[in-house]
Amino acid sequence: MVTTFDTNLVWFGIVAVIGAEIGILTPPLGLAVYVIKTTLNMDAISLSDIFLGAFPFVMVMLLVLIAIIVFPSIVLVLI
Repeated sequence: MVTTFDTNLVWFGIVAVIGAEIGILTPPLGLAVYVIKTTLNMDAISLSDIFLGAFPFVMVMLLVLIAIIVFPSIVLVLI
């Protein structure tokens, strides 16, 4: 389906992976955050603390995703 729109498959794959990584860190899925919470076994650190700690990384990933979508040549130069 992607090739019918004449889209570079490497660019699309990078956009899809970054989007999936953002989904792994953010609610309602946030699988990585739940794994960290169960691994810690500490009642002093709440789930919301972990989500708040991951928030800056999510924002940077969103900025990178937007930059890659707006300027696809960033990815194509690296290939």
